[in-house]
Amino acid sequence: MKNKKNYMLLFILLVFVTMGCADSDTDDVFVQLDETQENTVVEEEIQTFSEEITTDIEIENTIYVYICGAVVKPGVYDVLEGSRLFEVIQRADGFCNNADKTFLNLARQVNDGEQIIVYTVEETEELKKNGQIQIPENTFSEKVSPIDNGLIDINTATFSELTTITGIGESRAQAIINYRQQHGRFNSIEDIKNVNGIKDGLFSKIKDKITVTGKAG
Repeated sequence: MKNKKNYMLLFILLVFVTMGCADSDTDDVFVQLDETQENTVVEEEIQTFSEEITTDIEIENTIYVYICGAVVKPGVYDVLEGSRLFEVIQRADGFCNNADKTFLNLARQVNDGEQIIVYTVEETEELKKNGQIQIPENTFSEKVSPIDNGLIDINTATFSELTTITGIGESRAQAIINYRQQHGRFNSIEDIKNVNGIKDGLFSKIKDKITVTGKAG
């Protein structure tokens, strides 16, 4: 009888010990779960913050350029600020077979909101015959000749020289040449605002880079 009591006491003791271990293990599991959940929340917050920063940087550095004409896929493309024209051409899957590549300065930087027209060989020949465009014989090898301490003379600058001015792309450079042919020389740098597509905002960016010392050509 005494032995049975001892066995019963031993059994009860084992039960309590087992329950205590179980409770300890359960607590450890809950602690681990809490720590895992906290780590997951922190990681998600860091990821969200990182994505927000990346998005802000991309928005600040992205510009939009419209390229049309003799390219495989004309359209509006988003490119990084400071991108070169050849990179935009690549985004449009390259030139069509009949594109006149000599009309473009592929190394120049493109500008936000700019329209770039890629003419065909037939189109540029027709425009030249009609006196609507003036294209240098060698666009790529021609050296820019700065005038008056590095300023570009908008009365005498060639097509390629005009496109070296930040903010002046092919379409605006041609508009300047067309204006000279129709109205004669610019009497002051402010007169360039009479050219289609050049307003006060752009003028404020280029006024320190241009001059009007020569005769219009």
